[in-house]
Parts: sequence; C-alpha cells; structure tokens
Amino acid sequence: MIEIAVIGLSESGKTVYLTSLINHLLRKDLNGVIRNISLDSEPSTKDGSGLFDTFFSDKASVISFPYDEYLERFLGSDSLWPKRTKDVSEYVLKVVYKKDDSSGLRELKVKLFDYPGELFADFPMLEQSYAEWSNTIMRVLRGKQNTDWESIYMKNSDKNISELGRLYFNEVHRLEKSGYNYLQPSKYFGLNSIEEIKEDELFFPLPVTSDNKHDEMIRELERRFDRYKLNTVSPNYELLRGCSYQIILFDVLTTLTTSISHYNDVSYTIEKILEQFDYTAGYGIFNALLSMFYDYQKPIKKILFLATKADMVKKNDRGKMVVLLKKLVETALKKLKLKASSVNRSFSAEVDYVSAMRCTKDIETGGDEELAIMVNGKLEKIKNSFCVPDDWPANEKEFEELKSKNKMLSLSPNIEVRRHDYVFPDINLDKPFLKLIEEEFK
Repeated sequence: MIEIAVIGLSESGKTVYLTSLINHLLRKDLNGVIRNISLDSEPSTKDGSGLFDTFFSDKASVISFPYDEYLERFLGSDSLWPKRTKDVSEYVLKVVYKKDDSSGLRELKVKLFDYPGELFADFPMLEQSYAEWSNTIMRVLRGKQNTDWESIYMKNSDKNISELGRLYFNEVHRLEKSGYNYLQPSKYFGLNSIEEIKEDELFFPLPVTSDNKHDEMIRELERRFDRYKLNTVSPNYELLRGCSYQIILFDVLTTLTTSISHYNDVSYTIEKILEQFDYTAGYGIFNALLSMFYDYQKPIKKILFLATKADMVKKNDRGKMVVLLKKLVETALKKLKLKASSVNRSFSAEVDYVSAMRCTKDIETGGDEELAIMVNGKLEKIKNSFCVPDDWPANEKEFEELKSKNKMLSLSPNIEVRRHDYVFPDINLDKPFLKLIEEEFK
C-alpha cells in the first residue's frame, strides 16, 4: 500500500481537490497502464500492537473521508462547496494495473489522507518545553497584524486560567478568520466557541521567568501542554511521517490579495512543513529516541506542491502561479540549509497548478485570451479577471496596489455533467498526480 497525505493550507480547497481527485480516479480512463480503480472495502486500520504504540496514550484520530456526502453537495440542485474540514480522514482505493515487463495484472492499494495544514503548526512543540514554546509563539504572534498577546496578558494578569484562556482563544480565532495559518495550538482551528474545548485541555502561552516558573498557573499550563503533545501532536506526527508521498495545496491568489504579514505567515508555514520531511534537521531528539525502538519513518519519495484555483486566472497566468509558488518553496529550502549542517533531500519536490473543480472556461475574443462563465445557459465573459504578477509584492504598499487592481471571484460549482456518468471539469488534475506516483507502476 502507498500512503499519500493531501495537505491544505488555509482556503486552498483541499476537500474539493480530494473529492474531485477520487471522482476522476474512480471514473476516468487515466492511461494505458491502469486498468481499473475501485473503492477498497477492506478495513485499513492498524491493530495497535506494535512497540511504537506504547509511547502514546492515544493514536491519531482518523475518520473515513465522506466522499459520497461531498458528491451529493456538488451534484445537488444548490451545488454547494463542501464545508471546511478540521479532522484527519482517509479514503482507500484499489488500483489494478499492468507492469511494462509483465503480461499479468497487479494490484496496489492507495490510501489518501485528508490532512489539515494547520496541524503542522503544532509539530515544533515536540522538542519544546512549555517555557520555550511560550517564548516562541509570542514572538511569532508579534509578527502578525495588530497582535501582541504578551501585552494583552499583562493588562489582564490578575485573571484566572479560564479567563485568560478565553482571551487567548478569541485572539487565535480572530487571526484564523483573518487568514493566518501558523497558529498554535491547532485544536483551536475551526471551532466556533471556547465551550467546545474541555477546561483541562485549555492552554496558552505566558512569559516564563525564574520568578514565576513555580507558580501554580504556570505549572498547570505545563501539565496541559505536555498532555497535548502526548495525546494529540505525537500521533498526528506519526501519521504524517508514515506517508511516502505528500501533496501540498496552496492558494497563491488569495495570498496575493492579503498583506506582507500574511505572506510572511505562509512563507513560515511552508518552511515548517518542509522541516517535517528533513529527518536530520527536524525534531532530531524526538526522532532519535523513537528510532532506537521502532523504524517508523518511511522515506519521503516525492512532494508535490500545487497552486490551486487555476481556473480563476487566464491560461497564460497559470504558469506565473507556479513561478510564485516555486519561489516560496525554494526560499524555505534555503532557510533549512542554513539551520542544519546536513539536510536530507532524498525526496524530490515538484510544483504545478491545478483547478480541481473548474468554474470557468477559456475563450478567445479578438485573438485575446479571456475567461468566461456559464450564466443561464450562455457563456458570459468575466470582466477584470485576476492578473498574476511576475513576482511577489516586496512590501505593504505593493500588496495594497495589487489588491486595488485584483479581486478574487466568488463562484459556485459549475457542474455540467450527467447525473449518473460524471467526471468533474478540471484543469491539470490527473497529470501531476500520476507523475507523483509513477514509480509505483514500473
């Protein structure tokens, strides 16, 4: 079995991508090698009897990816986008294929994981004490717009742990709504109210000094922090490291319409994502301890970065999306090399673009490329479609200028397919995916 993690940063369309990808894999003739793809009906859960399981009080919670439910949302009369997901889920396919050197057919199981990108923010905790984590996350928060958690705490230092926890939750919730990715703990993402968190699971950063490190509030927060690492972060980390292939979705267009602060946030997030796949630099003590008892790390073979929502720009601008995403990835890799004397680059990283659920059509008017959308059965040209720049804006002024000229389109799914014989419209969905796992069929 090959395991593929599909990781989505904020607003990247991860659930749409997975739904459309599964739809294509089940219904489209991909190439001459793959003969048949079907849903695997056999349970894929592990029995949990390995020595590795003794390190954790719990395993990562993985649910079944609700493909049929999302399919109905797309194909219903209202044709709705799926709701944002916050849980790790899986979908297992059985692939029947023919190898080049054999006349017989072979079978391969492919497990796709729907993996929320915000979970990556937690992984640095694995090598941090509560005090180290607090100092780091308060520094990170100061780099975001209109945010200074330390000042908020100082003004409310007389409040109890529950009251301070509510203030921190509200601050994280505000930043999440503003489009930031790198926030901790990730369990706060996607929640509507602090009441959804148990009292003894609520924790937040505080400045720890030699004078207050033995205070009861600090010691209680340390206990909650350590418990969260053990019960939540470690199992999620284990699950991700079991995947040999990674697909990372990134919304270039939305980032272009935000701010320099948001750009720095996604750049930092990509750096932290790549750090997970560098076994020599990322969380060395944690990895070294586990490797003494259990060979749990599968080699990362390939990472595929995809710039999503390619249907929102004209055909010639899609290549520019790839260029911008490549610059983010290359910058992150350079920073990792500076941090570590040795960097494991046994994996290859590819960058491409995709639209998993195409809402527009490419047309030509007077020799010029344009975008159009179907309205009441007729194609209508989209005025002032998004123009992708050649490079990322260098400062806040350039971001503001770019935002004044561009606006993200808000479109509903445009499914022009028959109810019982459907393959969703897309741009470049199959080719990058097949290239990612092509070695498995040789």
